[in-house]
Parts: sequence; C-alpha cells; structure tokens
Amino acid sequence: MLICFSGASSQPYSLEQDIAAAARAGFPALEIWGPKLGPYLQRHSVQDLAAQLRAHHLRPAAIDSISIDLNREEPLAGAMADLRRYGEVAEGIGCDLVLLIVVGRRPELSTDQALNYLAKLMLPLCDAASRYGLRLALEPLGRDPLIPGPREALEIIRISRRGNLGIALDLFHFFKSGLPLEEGRLIPPQRLYIVHVADAPPRDPAVLKDTDRLWPGEGVIPLDDYLELLRDLRFDGPISVEVPNKTYALMDPDTLAREAFESLEEFLTLRV
Repeated sequence: MLICFSGASSQPYSLEQDIAAAARAGFPALEIWGPKLGPYLQRHSVQDLAAQLRAHHLRPAAIDSISIDLNREEPLAGAMADLRRYGEVAEGIGCDLVLLIVVGRRPELSTDQALNYLAKLMLPLCDAASRYGLRLALEPLGRDPLIPGPREALEIIRISRRGNLGIALDLFHFFKSGLPLEEGRLIPPQRLYIVHVADAPPRDPAVLKDTDRLWPGEGVIPLDDYLELLRDLRFDGPISVEVPNKTYALMDPDTLAREAFESLEEFLTLRV
C-alpha cells in the first residue's frame, strides 16, 4: 500500500505547508485537497508544484475532489469545470486520479432511476477525464440516501461501462453506513482506486460527522477487520489518512503530519 497524507486533514494550512510537513513526517505520497489548489496557483505555476513535489520526493496520489450536485439544474456544470482545472494540474504533476462525490437528491426519481441517471451523467465526465489520462474514484458517503456504500457505486459503474471509473472506499463512511464486510468484498480489486482511513469515537454511527474523525487506532471502528478485507482484495494502492478533526487542525503542520503518519504506519505495521 502507498501511505498518503490527505490535505483534508490540514485544511487550515496551505498546499505548500502540506507538502513540506508530509515529506518531513515520512509520507511518500500526498492526496491533494482540491480547494488548496486555487490559492496555490495564484502564487505559483503547475510547473512549480511539480518541482516542489519532486524536491520533497512526494508522489501526488490523487486530487480530492469534484462534486456532481443533483440539486442543480445542470448537475455536471461544477464537476466539469473542476475536472478541467484539476485535469490540467494532474497532467502537469503526473497524477492520474481524481475523487468524485455525489450530493443532493432528485426526489422525483426512484433509487433505481437515480442510479441509472447518475450512470448517464458519468459518460461525459469519464470521457472528459480520459482526455487528461485520469481515473475517477466515486466515493460512497455514510448514510447517503443514494450511494451509501460500494453496492450502489458498483451499479453505477456497471451501467456506465467506463473503464476509468472506480471506487474510493472511505472506511469511516463505510462504518457510518453500518455495512457488513461482505459488501466490501463485492468490489473488484481493479476498481478499488484509493482507500481513506480514520477512526471514530464511541457514538451512534448515524450521527457521526467528518469532524468527529480520530487517528487510526484511537476509536471504535473495526479497522482490523477492514484492513483484513483490503488484504483479501490484495489492495496495493493509495491508503490515505483523512482526519479533518478541528482539534487536530490546531496543531502546527509538522506535528499534525507526524501524528498522522505515526498512527497509520503503526496500525498497518502491527495489524496487516
């Protein structure tokens, strides 16, 4: 597995700070938090970013993320605009993966109709991504009424029949949705593009928020079982520690990145 630091864990800090802190902590790869790219590119070029990543020996594992907004009249408008921006950056830095989420509802559609509708939306999006050499990783969200887990994401992938569409498996969201391990085993290994790891406090999963996340090994998520699942799937891609906890974010960048690295490395070393 390729251990990654996620810029979502350090949202108060800049992309420059993420790169330096992740490298000093020992991470070999960085998952770039998309909202940080705009401010960075106001001061630097894509070539500068590529050079900075090389200088710190960091691989750009993914850019997170673009959104399909079903509440909008044109649900792909924002996603296409972000894909063009991120695609140009990804090409320039040698990144081949962008994460994708779906937000909003189309209440007039049944679940099956909505999944079919989303599969059709994927066609132009995946085709546009392919022009940049990109794969898209669709991320199920905990307790989401439409895509709460891999089963629904796989149905969208099946209908769309696009080879560059796969899954981002966030173990926090998987836990929040209350899904059995067997659902994770449905994912074809070649469609599992990236994994997010975090832990959670002893609370009703239904009410958990992203900001409740804890470092791996500090909470109640059965990560032993989930990581055994990843081993069974022979997953060897990026595994990113994503913990946008506001208390953790009060740490200085180096301390935050070091704790992220140590928690994930220790957990993987001891249990996988």
